[in-house]
Amino acid sequence: MFWGPVVDIYSTKRTWILVTQFATFCCLSLLALSLQLPNFFFISLAALTVGAFISATYDIATDGFYMLVLNAEQMLPGAISGAIQKSVGYPLFFVLVCLFTIPGMISLLFIPLKAGANHPQV
Repeated sequence: MFWGPVVDIYSTKRTWILVTQFATFCCLSLLALSLQLPNFFFISLAALTVGAFISATYDIATDGFYMLVLNAEQMLPGAISGAIQKSVGYPLFFVLVCLFTIPGMISLLFIPLKAGANHPQV
């Protein structure tokens, strides 16, 4: 509500997305490097606090970007999942997402690999 107009006024949504992705990378790198320092708690707390604002900015920019790029038909699957989540609540929604994901993961175990193809060792 307060930060959204700033994102709309200054620069484009695509620029905000790229800048916030790089800033998130910097915050997470600082977080990882701070673990070896004697005052890591305060540095990591600062990095996570800044990261929270960057994450909120990224969310505002991506929401605005997909509103500009997608038409109403393309937005429908996201709206349906949001409606399901609101009606059943977060815990049950995440259980349902996991239940729909498990068959796909299991089927990947049984897909035969082509002979002669260069596959990574898993």
